[in-house]
Amino acid sequence: MNDPHDDLDKLIDRISDGTIDREQFSELEARLLEDPALRRRFRSRMRLEANLHSECQATPAEILSPAMMASHRPSLFRWAVPVAAGIAAMLALAAFLIFRPAAGDDPDYVATIVSEEGAAWSADGMIGEGARLVPGTMRLEKGLASLRFESGAVADLEAPVTIELLDPMRCRLSRGKAVFEMPESAQGFVVETPNGHAVDHGTRFAVSLEEGSDQVEFGVLSGRISVHHDGTQSSADVLRGDRVVLTQSGIGDAAAADPSPSERTTNSGLLRFRTDGRETSIVHGDMREDFLESELLMVKRDIPVSNEQGLDPILWSKDRRALVAFDLDGLDPRELEQAALRLNLVPSGRGYAYLLPESTTIEVYGIRDVPDLEHWDSTGLKWVDAPGSVGEGAELDKSEVSLLGSFEIERSRLEGPVVFESAELTRFVSQDRTGVVGFLLASSSMPKDSWSLVHAFASSQHPEAAGPMLEVRTRQ
Repeated sequence: MNDPHDDLDKLIDRISDGTIDREQFSELEARLLEDPALRRRFRSRMRLEANLHSECQATPAEILSPAMMASHRPSLFRWAVPVAAGIAAMLALAAFLIFRPAAGDDPDYVATIVSEEGAAWSADGMIGEGARLVPGTMRLEKGLASLRFESGAVADLEAPVTIELLDPMRCRLSRGKAVFEMPESAQGFVVETPNGHAVDHGTRFAVSLEEGSDQVEFGVLSGRISVHHDGTQSSADVLRGDRVVLTQSGIGDAAAADPSPSERTTNSGLLRFRTDGRETSIVHGDMREDFLESELLMVKRDIPVSNEQGLDPILWSKDRRALVAFDLDGLDPRELEQAALRLNLVPSGRGYAYLLPESTTIEVYGIRDVPDLEHWDSTGLKWVDAPGSVGEGAELDKSEVSLLGSFEIERSRLEGPVVFESAELTRFVSQDRTGVVGFLLASSSMPKDSWSLVHAFASSQHPEAAGPMLEVRTRQ
């Protein structure tokens, strides 16, 4: 049986060899615009022709020997020009058909992926920076990505996150974290969640929803949003610096999210020393119960905020540092050849990664080999009493600690093993004379906003990840 669309293939052949005339081109264009099935057939042929043309361009020496190429150059030139012109015409028509909005056939675009950092998507088709997105569900499994809606709204996504794009002024978040920024053109943008939705009123706000949880947290970085609960039909205005949660029962005060579990990692070495509980975090302002957790060693440099501005204490600057110590029982420091500090980066559940700089520098300091400095309180240590603190200030007392080096944490990295090594670290451990070595971890990178992510490393009390470890190699 003859294919009823053979004549279409003949017209495409004429485009390819450059013999199609204006009347035939107009006929082809009209037929393609009327019939979606013919458009799909045309696109398949277009891809095939383009791939064949690309292959011929990429490997001509493998097809023709130098002698054959010389002897056939005139005929090659004769057909190369019309073929190039035909392919150009075909690609132009294809681009017109693919990107031209056609009622009832091609869906409208909702958003565009404007940037990625270590992103891995779980989606059909090719997804990446620059991709234009139609309504549907997007799943970002790793890294960070930024979407710009056609309305101008920007959504900064932090994996793992699942977001459904509904239209240029509406989306639905069913897991993960996102920071939304709304220009004037996107006022009224709606973010739906399992228990309710938020309406923007010209602002920048954050949304957090853990998978398997019925609690959604909204926090306003600037401006105002209105949060609406679907079940109770209640609503609340949320202003800058405020946070609320949506649960099945209604709208309530925000609660700190529990840290997510991290996979256990194993390390190897000739000698490995653990903290045995000699570890803690400190927070500027000494609000330990509100901002620290025993299973996490937290590190953050916060934006300076004056406590005299009349703000609630929760909005004050909350610098955090971590301290760890190791008993070197059984090690002769004179035999030490190399030392490494091993940590496990884990999600803290506090703050938003997109508000960090692209890379955060974590500095490692050695605590002076003095018993009074090395033996600090592991359960209730205050900022002012910690080694390296200069009173209530954020500076470091270099007479009590010495810089051993630093390491970088990319903004898109939220968990995984960290190994710190340096000549200064090895020298510091080898010079120990008390049998105990202590370290202070501090960030030197200023975030974009005080709502930025708090970096955390697993302590020895973490339920899943291994705590800090000092690994040494000796000459023996």
